[in-house]
Amino acid sequence: MSFESNKYVYLKSVLAEDFCFELTKELQELVLQKKTYKDPQCPLSEAIYGAETFDTLLMELLPYFESISKRKLAPTYSYARLYAPGDELKIHIDRPSCEISATITLGFDGEVWPFYVANDKEKTSTDRIDMKVGDATLYYGTEKYHWREKYVEGKWQSQVFLHYVDVDGPFKEHIYDKRDGLNLLPNLY
Repeated sequence: MSFESNKYVYLKSVLAEDFCFELTKELQELVLQKKTYKDPQCPLSEAIYGAETFDTLLMELLPYFESISKRKLAPTYSYARLYAPGDELKIHIDRPSCEISATITLGFDGEVWPFYVANDKEKTSTDRIDMKVGDATLYYGTEKYHWREKYVEGKWQSQVFLHYVDVDGPFKEHIYDKRDGLNLLPNLY
C-alpha cells in the first residue's frame, strides 16, 4: 500500500514497546501533576500540547516519516492524549498544521481500539486499523477523514499525535504551528 496513493499507511513497530511504556508513564505522570487538560474534541480524556518529550519525539521521527511520505517535512506540534472510557473521536479532518500526521499507540489497558480512515464524511471506502503498542498510522490529516468509535473495551489508552507540514505544500506557513519553535529536551537538537 502506497502512502501517496492511499493518503495513509499503517506502520508496524515504529517504536519499541519498552519505550512506549516509558512514554505512557510520562503521560500518566503529567496527568497526575495536572499539566494536562480536557479538550472539546474528547472531553472525557486528558491531553497535552507540545510537551518536551513528545516534541522531541516529533523531531526524532521526522526523517523516518519523510522517507515514508517521500516529502520534505517540517514539524508543527505534538499532542498526547490519555483516552478515558466512554470517549470517542468524532469523524473529522484536521486543521492546516496537521497536513501530514502520525498517530502512535503508546499503550492501553483492555482491547485494541480501532482507528478508522475514509475518503469522505459519509465513510465510504472505510478502512479499520488495529494499532498495537508501538504501531503508527501516517496520514494526510487535512484530507483523510478519521475517527474512533466510542471507547468501551478498556480502562485507558495513551496515544501521541505528531504533526507536520510539507515544506513545499500549501500549509508551509504553519511550521511550528506558527510558534517560535518547539519545546525540546535540552542537548538533543
